[in-house]
Amino acid sequence: MRFGFGSFTIVVMRKVPTIEQIIQTLMYQVAAGKAHLVVAKGLSNSDPVVLNAAKVFFAMSIDAHIYYSQMYAARLHDQTRGAVTVSMLLRRAGKEAGSAKYGNGAEVRAAIDSSKKILSALAGRLESLANVRNKLLAHTDPRTITDPVKASGAAGPFFPHLEEIFEQTGNILNNFSRLYRDTTTGIFQILGQADYETVVDFVSAAKCEQVRKYEAEFGVPAPFPRPKGCD
Repeated sequence: MRFGFGSFTIVVMRKVPTIEQIIQTLMYQVAAGKAHLVVAKGLSNSDPVVLNAAKVFFAMSIDAHIYYSQMYAARLHDQTRGAVTVSMLLRRAGKEAGSAKYGNGAEVRAAIDSSKKILSALAGRLESLANVRNKLLAHTDPRTITDPVKASGAAGPFFPHLEEIFEQTGNILNNFSRLYRDTTTGIFQILGQADYETVVDFVSAAKCEQVRKYEAEFGVPAPFPRPKGCD
């Protein structure tokens, strides 16, 4: 496609991603979505004394990680035309079943059938996720303003729902990765995804040091909460 601009001509090259590229992209999205979920869960379960040391920061951090985890899950199963999704992968694999470098057409079609069964079992979870994406995450549905109580009650998939979506989607991608890339992964994980624990430990240590200094100076128990493990 070409677009003229004054005396210049801009050439736009439209490239269709390969099946291997689609698989690699989707596998990263599973790993990234799971990483955000790990951080959100980990922070949510952290010592309240630590979280209260920076209430706004930790509350917004947890909220942001939940948001991005849901968005990654939604992107994997988006129904927008032309988007790189699991559905696109299945369509492309169906049209190019004979192109698998490490499997045959029958194996590809079997993987497609297996994937469709998995997606069918996830239908309820994915429908809920799509509703949250469309009404709360990507757009602001007027009903979330006029009926906030109802909206808060449908705030989206809880952690186990997202974990199931990522796990089952990862199983689908592993099947195709084996056939097209001769590789699979047992763990979809971002390296260092649990390093938030270092921050939590530092804050906990600092709060504990405050307790020790106060008690050493005044000789009475500190009048403020002490973090877990602070003797």
